[in-house]
Amino acid sequence: MDIFYEQFITKDYGDIQKKFQSVRNTLVILAMISAVFVGTFGVVTFLMGYVILGLIARNLFLEYEYEITENELVITKIMNKKKRKVITTLNIEKLVNAYSLEEANNKNIRVVNACIEDDKKLKEKILVINRDSKLVGFRVAMDKKLLSICRKLNPMCFNSL
Repeated sequence: MDIFYEQFITKDYGDIQKKFQSVRNTLVILAMISAVFVGTFGVVTFLMGYVILGLIARNLFLEYEYEITENELVITKIMNKKKRKVITTLNIEKLVNAYSLEEANNKNIRVVNACIEDDKKLKEKILVINRDSKLVGFRVAMDKKLLSICRKLNPMCFNSL
């Protein structure tokens, strides 16, 4: 049985993201103009501003993608709609357990955030794996379809949810 499903976790950042990009573009133009009129100091100053705004945008404008294929769940972090980074690949059948956030805090599990906290229609859970003899949890926000697929693959972990 072939299983494939994708879920995107995104947030509407409104005009802030567009304004960040406009300011960054303006800084590049100012750096080129200052190369002619001001000199090296102006170019370096504007380019440093460009880089700093880029780093802020990468950490501010986040999205997540969950992709399940067969029994593997790949969690990807999308930064500023440009850069993708795979956070982890989880084998759903080998999960230790799936907890709520409060339960994971009580059990002293290190939790890696992999969701945006805005969407109330999604179920936030901590998927716990055993990595190098330590329990590591990944905080995900699953929709009904992804949750039902996970229930089929590992009913012991997901039936209580």
